Amino acid sequence: MNNCLCLACDRQNPVTTKFCTQCGARLQIQERYRALRIIGQGGFGKTFLAQDESKPSHPRCVIKQFAFETINPNASQGDLAIAVRLFEQEAKRLDDLGKHPQIPELLSFTIHEDKQYLIQEFIDGETLEQELRRVNAFSEQQVRDVLVEVLQILEFVHSKSVIHRDISPDNIIRRKGDGKLVLVDFGAAKHATATILAKTGTGIGKPSYGAPEQMLGKSVFQSDLFGLGVTCLHLLTNVEPFTLYDVLENEYQWRQFLNGKVVSDGFGKLLDRMTAYRVKERPNSVTEILQELVVEQKTPTSVNTSSGVYSFKAENLQAEHRVSIPSAIPSKQVPISNQNTSSKSNGLINRHIRQAESYIIQKLWASALQELRSAIQIDENNSNCHALLGVVYMNQNLIGMAKMSFQQALKINPSEPLALKYIAKVDVTHTNSASSQQTTVSNKTTSSPNVSQSPVALRSAKAIDYRKLEKLLKAKEWRAADELTTSIILNISNREKEFWLDMKHIRDFPSEDLRTIDQLWVHYSYGKFGFSVQKKEWLECGGEIDKYNYEVWKKFAAKIGWYYPPHILNMFEGKWDSYIEFMNKTDNAQNAVKAGLPRALLLCHDRGWRGWESVVRLHNNEFYRFGYLLLSRKDL
Repeated sequence: MNNCLCLACDRQNPVTTKFCTQCGARLQIQERYRALRIIGQGGFGKTFLAQDESKPSHPRCVIKQFAFETINPNASQGDLAIAVRLFEQEAKRLDDLGKHPQIPELLSFTIHEDKQYLIQEFIDGETLEQELRRVNAFSEQQVRDVLVEVLQILEFVHSKSVIHRDISPDNIIRRKGDGKLVLVDFGAAKHATATILAKTGTGIGKPSYGAPEQMLGKSVFQSDLFGLGVTCLHLLTNVEPFTLYDVLENEYQWRQFLNGKVVSDGFGKLLDRMTAYRVKERPNSVTEILQELVVEQKTPTSVNTSSGVYSFKAENLQAEHRVSIPSAIPSKQVPISNQNTSSKSNGLINRHIRQAESYIIQKLWASALQELRSAIQIDENNSNCHALLGVVYMNQNLIGMAKMSFQQALKINPSEPLALKYIAKVDVTHTNSASSQQTTVSNKTTSSPNVSQSPVALRSAKAIDYRKLEKLLKAKEWRAADELTTSIILNISNREKEFWLDMKHIRDFPSEDLRTIDQLWVHYSYGKFGFSVQKKEWLECGGEIDKYNYEVWKKFAAKIGWYYPPHILNMFEGKWDSYIEFMNKTDNAQNAVKAGLPRALLLCHDRGWRGWESVVRLHNNEFYRFGYLLLSRKDL
């Protein structure tokens, strides 16, 4: 059969047909390569198993489609033209890489029906992901063998100034016949779209294996070492990477999942270094790791039989909030959704969950919250999503919200592992927290000064602990502080589900908390950020207390870097930056202009929930016009 190559058409056509009987698209590429069936589909397009009709044996090959419009529908024509050019350049690099015996050969690069295509050698074999499912877990020696062999391939790849960007078990194939490992799915499309994806902060690769900097679109050679290290941990434990990761310690706590298996101390420490959160803590190069492995094999090594402790125990959590991570249960055994959800919905939910896991690893709590809420909107009976929501709330010291999320997860699925492990700890924490609040809050006032020594009086009418926000601001971690500010405001207003504030919630927001949030921002930014700073800039742009003027609001937004006026873009209408676009262009707000933070003004609107990205992308609709009400508050 002939499988149609069209993005919107999966029709199977008779072998003798030259044009698709449904959409009319030409079926063969270069009159020789015929697609047999789809074997993969993602953000870059489709991948087909194919055969070469020009040779008598009709050998199998792989067709990889590259459809730019599916990656970023909002990309400009200029961006797309650059991406096409980069794709062509990278295809030439892949041609050079294909000279290595353990990298698929590039057979052709062509444009067909206005789409870019790579035709590559077909590797007949079993991926390490498939092998892992069959053998359950690899021994240390088996993992060492995989590591050395893949490193030798990467040494050649990196010498050509190419970064793979997607090292994972399903991109390493053990070839039939000689048993050699072959590294597949190189980044022609991935490298070519870096220009587009970097503008939205979108990463390349699978979130579970991608390095933190790679998820932000900033890959380096050590990003491949990170992905390979995580792959080794997965093979060694047969536990999904996200389950192994301690989101507070920023490291993989994998030793407790060995189930009695012995791993040498030297090899374990090497894997720890390869999977370090910070790039500078990883090995500098492939060669350095290979040399270390050779030295280690020649030197007797001590054995570490410690099971390790995987726990939430960071400085920014109070002692009573420290809880243990669940026992080793691979995420594949966790129900992704109920049986009534369609396969298409399952795919969307799974995508949101993986992206949320990536954001959790990066401690981008508001972004993780958005992804999980998007998944719950598709399937509200997803226990995994509710449990992950609990993890997000725990990391923000929102213990009551965490408890409700874990309870909901267990109501849906009584065996949900994350919720089972946390719920008892949360009950104790919530009780202790409530008791502490009762003794702290005066009988004559609802205000509760924080007892910590701080230059700002940490007062709250809702018993909010502002020490974590203060710590983030003191460390100049502006993006994390901005996302925590958003979560706190929503929590105080009881609007976490809606993710927006209307006129009533803005006017009723407690003065103590508004002043505390504002004073923390102003103090630790040395007067650069804060609601009162934004109020001053807004008034200087012509704003008037309790009066809304859209033109003045746009002028204010343009001044603080949230909005591009039409004359700047040479377009008919202006453009509002999305949250991710703003953070990307300002290096996670490190280069934000005066009054550019907090971005919580974007929560102030009257149109209901449409998602964080929707809120900040709408142009003509005066979507967050209630922001002026917050700046009109007399307590600022």
